[in-house]
Amino acid sequence: MCFKARVQGRRLRAHLCRQAHPAHLSDDPVFTKMFIDEAKLAARLNHPNIVQVFELGVGGQRVPSLSMEYVRGRDLAETMRTLWARVGPPRPELVAYIGREMCRALAYAHDFTADDGTRLGNESTGD
Repeated sequence: MCFKARVQGRRLRAHLCRQAHPAHLSDDPVFTKMFIDEAKLAARLNHPNIVQVFELGVGGQRVPSLSMEYVRGRDLAETMRTLWARVGPPRPELVAYIGREMCRALAYAHDFTADDGTRLGNESTGD
């Protein structure tokens, strides 16, 4: 679940989304560690096709949560359903463009390295 908020400061006005760790998994230390590790890694990513993670915090009942960039608009599945219903199948060029942009974001995240050049995110998988 995502909660939308607006933050206003001296020079900053931003909309953000707060994503909470699922409460029913808050007692699972393995899932909690995974959530925190992924949040720390995601916070280091800076790519136009990946939302920015601003903060990892602890909410009510000690449940970890993320504050992320809020992106206005509809999700891709909803957009594609609407397009399909109104005009039929999307053009191959559109599908290729969306796929390419998704692959760019995935490649960036997959190839992301620490300041010392080591690849990140591989500690738990053994890659």
